[in-house]
Amino acid sequence: LGYIDGVPFNDTLNFTVPTDLPYDYNLELIVSDDCSNSTSDQFQYNVVDCIKPNVFTPNADGLNDYFYLNFGDIVDNVRIDIYNRWGQSVYTSINYELCDEKTGDHCWNGNNISNGEPCVEGAYYYTIEQLDGRKHKGFFSLFRD
Repeated sequence: LGYIDGVPFNDTLNFTVPTDLPYDYNLELIVSDDCSNSTSDQFQYNVVDCIKPNVFTPNADGLNDYFYLNFGDIVDNVRIDIYNRWGQSVYTSINYELCDEKTGDHCWNGNNISNGEPCVEGAYYYTIEQLDGRKHKGFFSLFRD
């Protein structure tokens, strides 16, 4: 039986702990057998809110000028690929976790990586692959005004 913050959560052998809300969770796992033997252990885990913007405005006004995704405690080897609505790659980075949203270092500035020209306004999508194999994807709109 599993408890999260004192509330019964699950009584199956395999389960997924929810991570949809950023919070410090306390998990207690109680294991018992048919002979009434029982043991328990407690775990703490912190769910960090990831920032996944849906609008990007690279217009040099000092606000939202770089496409930035917050990876929490992930500190190495995050690959990101950004594509326009036609599926053409406009940006790739194999060390995107180094992106500094304040200075723009290692971030996407809204220019096409292959020719340096500003990308047009519109819909874009990204794929992210972390070193441990986890993959994420999302969509956003690019506006210049």
